[in-house]
Amino acid sequence: MNARNHSSESDALCTCSRSPTGLCLGWHDLDTEEFKAELKNWLSDHFIAQPLTDTVNAELIDL
Repeated sequence: MNARNHSSESDALCTCSRSPTGLCLGWHDLDTEEFKAELKNWLSDHFIAQPLTDTVNAELIDL
């Protein structure tokens, strides 16, 4: 499931606390394993050349 492209939710604030941007990415319907996979993908897309910082909860992505 690719939850990243929910256009109707693209400007809505995240209310499930899963979004790393604070905006709804449609991740609220994902089970735990799907959420971890989406989060890993999002982090690799946005932090390829940057190390993880204290603001990223490494436990969520099983590093």
